[in-house]
Amino acid sequence: MGWPNWSRKNNETYSVSCGTVGLDINATRMRAMSSETGRPPRTLLLDDPHADLPLAVSLENRTAEVGRAALALERRLPHVVCFDFLSALTQPLEWKSNRHRFDAAGLLSLAIERFRTICPKPENFTLTLPVNLTPPKVSALANLFEKAKLPIRGSAVLPLA
Repeated sequence: MGWPNWSRKNNETYSVSCGTVGLDINATRMRAMSSETGRPPRTLLLDDPHADLPLAVSLENRTAEVGRAALALERRLPHVVCFDFLSALTQPLEWKSNRHRFDAAGLLSLAIERFRTICPKPENFTLTLPVNLTPPKVSALANLFEKAKLPIRGSAVLPLA
C-alpha cells in the first residue's frame, strides 16, 4: 500500500451554482428558496440548521456577527446588537460600538455576504420585499445586491400581514 501524497491536493475553490433563487427579505429575517432544472424547489439553510437568517448583527466581538448569535444577545446586551435596519436604509442613522461603526447599508451588506457564502452564484435571482419599502430604499437595496455581484432579475412585493 502506497502513501498518498497530500501535497498534491487540489486547492482550487469551486463555486456551486444554486440555480434559480428567490430571497424573501423583511425587517427581521431573510429566507431563501432554490430550484434547479429537473428538481423540486428546496429551502436554503441560511443559518444552519435553520432556514431563516435573522437580520440582527452583533457588535460584541472583533468581527460583526449576523444571525442567531446577535439574537441571543438582544435582551442581555441590547446596546451591542443592531436590528430593524432595513427600514433605515436611506437614512443617516449609525450604529456604533467600541470597534465598529455601521450604517444600515453596511449592516445589510454583512447579511448579503452571509447569504453569498451559502449561494455564491445563482443563475437567476429574485427578491420579495415588504410593502413599506419606498422606491429609493428598494433601489438602494438593489445597488447593495449589485455590489455583491448578485444581479436581481425580478422582484415582488409581499404584504406585511
